[in-house]
Amino acid sequence: MCLDWTVRHAFFADMGGKEVRTPDFVPFRVNAKQLHYLVTKGYLPYPNILLDEISDKSKLDRIGKVITCAQITYLILQCIGRALQQLAITTLELFALAIVVCSIAISWCWLHKPADVKFPVKLNMDTSIGNILVEGGVPATRPYQQTPMDFVDDLCPSWYRHSGGEQIIYQFFHKLKRLEDIEQLRSEKAAEPRKLPLKGEFWSIFPLALIYAVARGYLLVEAFLGLRDLEASAFANVNWSAYIPHV
Repeated sequence: MCLDWTVRHAFFADMGGKEVRTPDFVPFRVNAKQLHYLVTKGYLPYPNILLDEISDKSKLDRIGKVITCAQITYLILQCIGRALQQLAITTLELFALAIVVCSIAISWCWLHKPADVKFPVKLNMDTSIGNILVEGGVPATRPYQQTPMDFVDDLCPSWYRHSGGEQIIYQFFHKLKRLEDIEQLRSEKAAEPRKLPLKGEFWSIFPLALIYAVARGYLLVEAFLGLRDLEASAFANVNWSAYIPHV
Protein backbone atom coordinates (compact mmCIF):
# COMPACT_ATOMS: atom_id res chain seq x y z
CA MET A 1 0.00 0.00 0.00
CA CYS A 2 2.78 2.47 0.95
CA LEU A 3 5.64 1.16 -1.18
CA ASP A 4 6.46 4.65 -2.43
CA TRP A 5 6.29 6.25 1.02
CA THR A 6 9.70 7.57 2.05
CA VAL A 7 11.31 9.32 5.00
CA ARG A 8 10.83 12.62 3.20
CA HIS A 9 7.07 11.93 3.02
CA ALA A 10 7.00 11.25 6.76
CA PHE A 11 8.94 14.45 7.51
CA PHE A 12 6.55 16.37 5.28
CA ALA A 13 3.55 15.03 7.20
CA ASP A 14 5.13 15.62 10.63
CA MET A 15 5.83 19.23 9.65
CA GLY A 16 2.15 19.84 9.02
CA GLY A 17 2.15 19.12 5.31
CA LYS A 18 -1.16 17.23 5.35
CA GLU A 19 -4.41 18.94 6.35
CA VAL A 20 -7.53 16.83 6.84
CA ARG A 21 -10.99 18.25 6.22
CA THR A 22 -14.01 16.47 7.68
CA PRO A 23 -17.78 17.17 7.55
CA ASP A 24 -18.15 17.77 11.29
CA PHE A 25 -14.88 19.43 12.37
CA VAL A 26 -12.60 22.31 11.49
CA PRO A 27 -9.62 21.49 9.22
CA PHE A 28 -6.62 20.19 11.17
CA ARG A 29 -3.17 18.86 10.33
CA VAL A 30 -2.05 15.31 11.02
CA ASN A 31 1.37 13.77 11.50
CA ALA A 32 2.74 10.69 9.73
CA LYS A 33 1.44 8.19 12.29
CA GLN A 34 -2.05 9.68 12.32
CA LEU A 35 -2.15 9.76 8.53
CA HIS A 36 -1.09 6.10 8.42
CA TYR A 37 -3.92 5.25 10.82
CA LEU A 38 -6.53 7.02 8.69
CA VAL A 39 -5.30 5.34 5.50
CA THR A 40 -5.04 1.81 6.93
CA LYS A 41 -8.51 2.09 8.47
CA GLY A 42 -9.96 3.14 5.13
CA TYR A 43 -11.04 6.60 6.24
CA LEU A 44 -8.74 8.28 3.72
CA PRO A 45 -7.42 7.19 0.32
CA TYR A 46 -3.67 6.92 0.09
CA PRO A 47 -2.35 10.43 -0.69
CA ASN A 48 -0.18 9.85 -3.73
CA ILE A 49 2.24 12.76 -3.37
CA LEU A 50 5.36 12.55 -5.51
CA LEU A 51 8.81 13.27 -4.16
CA ASP A 52 9.24 15.91 -6.83
CA GLU A 53 6.24 17.79 -5.42
CA ILE A 54 7.78 17.85 -1.94
CA SER A 55 11.21 18.77 -3.31
CA ASP A 56 9.64 21.59 -5.28
CA LYS A 57 8.55 23.15 -2.00
CA SER A 58 12.11 23.18 -0.64
CA LYS A 59 14.36 24.47 -3.42
CA LEU A 60 15.71 27.25 -1.20
CA ASP A 61 16.38 24.69 1.52
CA ARG A 62 18.77 22.82 -0.77
CA ILE A 63 20.67 26.00 -1.57
CA GLY A 64 20.86 26.83 2.13
CA LYS A 65 22.23 23.38 2.95
CA VAL A 66 24.93 23.68 0.29
CA ILE A 67 26.00 27.10 1.57
CA THR A 68 25.96 25.90 5.17
CA CYS A 69 28.06 22.82 4.37
CA ALA A 70 30.58 24.99 2.52
CA GLN A 71 30.90 27.37 5.48
CA ILE A 72 31.23 24.51 7.98
CA THR A 73 33.88 22.78 5.88
CA TYR A 74 35.86 26.00 5.54
CA LEU A 75 35.81 26.64 9.31
CA ILE A 76 36.84 23.08 10.17
CA LEU A 77 39.71 23.14 7.67
CA GLN A 78 40.85 26.51 9.01
CA CYS A 79 40.96 25.24 12.60
CA ILE A 80 42.78 22.04 11.58
CA GLY A 81 45.28 24.01 9.51
CA ARG A 82 45.94 26.48 12.33
CA ALA A 83 46.48 23.65 14.79
CA LEU A 84 48.91 21.85 12.47
CA GLN A 85 50.92 25.03 11.92
CA GLN A 86 50.77 25.90 15.65
CA LEU A 87 48.86 29.12 15.04
CA ALA A 88 46.63 30.54 17.77
CA ILE A 89 42.92 29.74 17.56
CA THR A 90 40.66 32.40 19.04
CA THR A 91 37.90 31.64 21.51
CA LEU A 92 35.36 32.89 18.95
CA GLU A 93 36.58 30.29 16.45
CA LEU A 94 36.40 27.55 19.10
CA PHE A 95 32.89 28.65 20.02
CA ALA A 96 31.80 28.54 16.38
CA LEU A 97 33.51 25.17 15.90
CA ALA A 98 31.57 23.66 18.81
CA ILE A 99 28.32 24.90 17.28
CA VAL A 100 29.04 23.57 13.80
CA VAL A 101 29.77 20.11 15.20
CA CYS A 102 26.19 20.06 16.47
CA SER A 103 25.02 21.46 13.15
CA ILE A 104 26.62 18.55 11.30
CA ALA A 105 24.75 16.03 13.44
CA ILE A 106 21.46 17.89 13.00
CA SER A 107 21.98 18.22 9.25
CA TRP A 108 22.63 14.49 8.98
CA CYS A 109 19.45 13.63 10.90
CA TRP A 110 17.47 16.12 8.83
CA LEU A 111 19.01 15.11 5.52
CA HIS A 112 15.61 14.23 4.05
CA LYS A 113 13.68 16.98 5.84
CA PRO A 114 12.06 19.51 3.49
CA ALA A 115 11.85 23.22 4.18
CA ASP A 116 9.21 24.80 6.42
CA VAL A 117 5.72 23.97 5.23
CA LYS A 118 3.36 26.94 5.01
CA PHE A 119 0.69 25.65 2.64
CA PRO A 120 -0.31 22.03 3.37
CA VAL A 121 -1.84 19.52 0.99
CA LYS A 122 -5.58 19.40 1.67
CA LEU A 123 -7.14 15.95 2.09
CA ASN A 124 -10.94 15.64 2.08
CA MET A 125 -12.37 12.87 4.26
CA ASP A 126 -16.02 11.77 4.03
CA THR A 127 -16.01 10.02 7.41
CA SER A 128 -16.89 12.23 10.36
CA ILE A 129 -14.58 12.68 13.33
CA GLY A 130 -17.39 11.48 15.59
CA ASN A 131 -17.48 8.08 13.89
CA ILE A 132 -13.68 7.77 14.00
CA LEU A 133 -13.60 8.49 17.73
CA VAL A 134 -16.41 5.98 18.38
CA GLU A 135 -14.61 3.27 16.43
CA GLY A 136 -11.34 4.20 18.14
CA GLY A 137 -12.60 2.81 21.43
CA VAL A 138 -11.40 3.76 24.90
CA PRO A 139 -8.15 5.51 23.84
CA ALA A 140 -10.17 7.91 21.70
CA THR A 141 -12.29 9.02 24.68
CA ARG A 142 -9.38 10.82 26.30
CA PRO A 143 -9.37 14.61 25.94
CA TYR A 144 -7.09 15.79 23.18
CA GLN A 145 -4.64 18.68 23.29
CA GLN A 146 -3.95 19.42 19.62
CA THR A 147 -6.26 17.46 17.30
CA PRO A 148 -8.92 14.76 17.76
CA MET A 149 -6.40 12.26 16.36
CA ASP A 150 -4.02 12.60 19.31
CA PHE A 151 -5.05 9.16 20.59
CA VAL A 152 -3.36 7.50 17.60
CA ASP A 153 0.09 8.41 18.92
CA ASP A 154 -0.39 6.05 21.88
CA LEU A 155 -1.83 3.08 19.98
CA CYS A 156 1.48 1.77 18.65
CA PRO A 157 4.51 3.25 20.40
CA SER A 158 7.57 3.76 18.23
CA TRP A 159 9.75 1.50 20.39
CA TYR A 160 7.91 -1.60 19.10
CA ARG A 161 9.85 -1.23 15.84
CA HIS A 162 13.28 -1.12 17.52
CA SER A 163 15.40 -3.57 19.47
CA GLY A 164 18.17 -3.54 22.04
CA GLY A 165 19.19 -0.24 23.59
CA GLU A 166 16.94 1.83 21.33
CA GLN A 167 13.88 -0.12 22.50
CA ILE A 168 14.76 0.48 26.15
CA ILE A 169 15.14 4.22 25.57
CA TYR A 170 11.90 4.48 23.59
CA GLN A 171 10.03 2.39 26.16
CA PHE A 172 11.31 4.47 29.09
CA PHE A 173 10.22 7.79 27.61
CA HIS A 174 6.90 6.34 26.45
CA LYS A 175 6.09 5.20 29.98
CA LEU A 176 7.21 8.56 31.33
CA LYS A 177 4.82 10.27 28.93
CA ARG A 178 1.99 7.94 30.02
CA LEU A 179 2.61 8.82 33.68
CA GLU A 180 2.42 12.52 32.80
CA ASP A 181 -0.87 11.97 30.95
CA ILE A 182 -2.36 10.04 33.88
CA GLU A 183 -1.35 12.76 36.33
CA GLN A 184 -2.82 15.36 34.02
CA LEU A 185 -6.18 13.55 33.87
CA ARG A 186 -6.25 13.36 37.66
CA SER A 187 -5.54 17.03 38.15
CA GLU A 188 -7.86 18.59 35.60
CA LYS A 189 -11.35 18.18 34.24
CA ALA A 190 -11.79 17.27 30.60
CA ALA A 191 -14.25 20.11 30.02
CA GLU A 192 -11.91 22.79 31.34
CA PRO A 193 -9.27 24.14 28.96
CA ARG A 194 -5.70 23.78 30.10
CA LYS A 195 -3.96 27.05 30.96
CA LEU A 196 -0.30 27.16 30.02
CA PRO A 197 2.20 27.45 31.46
CA LEU A 198 1.13 25.73 34.67
CA LYS A 199 2.80 27.02 37.82
CA GLY A 200 4.12 23.59 38.75
CA GLU A 201 5.61 23.02 35.32
CA PHE A 202 7.15 26.47 35.21
CA TRP A 203 8.91 26.28 38.58
CA SER A 204 10.02 22.68 37.99
CA ILE A 205 12.04 23.61 34.91
CA PHE A 206 13.00 27.15 35.96
CA PRO A 207 16.22 26.20 37.88
CA LEU A 208 17.54 24.11 34.98
CA ALA A 209 16.53 26.74 32.45
CA LEU A 210 18.29 29.44 34.50
CA ILE A 211 21.51 27.41 34.79
CA TYR A 212 21.43 26.68 31.06
CA ALA A 213 20.84 30.36 30.21
CA VAL A 214 23.73 31.48 32.45
CA ALA A 215 26.08 28.87 30.96
CA ARG A 216 25.16 29.80 27.41
CA GLY A 217 25.50 33.48 28.19
CA TYR A 218 28.95 32.94 29.72
CA LEU A 219 30.15 31.05 26.65
CA LEU A 220 28.85 33.77 24.35
CA VAL A 221 30.42 36.60 26.36
CA GLU A 222 33.72 34.77 26.86
CA ALA A 223 33.98 34.11 23.11
CA PHE A 224 34.19 37.87 22.52
CA LEU A 225 36.12 38.80 25.68
CA GLY A 226 38.86 36.41 24.59
CA LEU A 227 39.52 38.69 21.62
CA ARG A 228 40.95 41.41 23.90
CA ASP A 229 44.37 39.80 24.28
CA LEU A 230 45.43 37.69 21.31
CA GLU A 231 48.75 36.16 20.40
CA ALA A 232 50.50 37.50 17.32
CA SER A 233 49.97 34.19 15.50
CA ALA A 234 46.20 34.69 15.73
CA PHE A 235 46.51 37.31 12.98
CA ALA A 236 48.51 35.02 10.67
CA ASN A 237 46.85 33.08 7.89
CA VAL A 238 47.21 29.37 7.27
CA ASN A 239 49.90 28.61 4.69
CA TRP A 240 47.91 26.20 2.55
CA SER A 241 50.71 25.95 -0.02
CA ALA A 242 52.58 23.82 2.51
CA TYR A 243 49.97 21.11 2.00
CA ILE A 244 48.53 21.87 -1.43
CA PRO A 245 51.06 23.13 -4.00
CA HIS A 246 50.23 26.17 -6.19
CA VAL A 247 47.49 27.38 -3.82
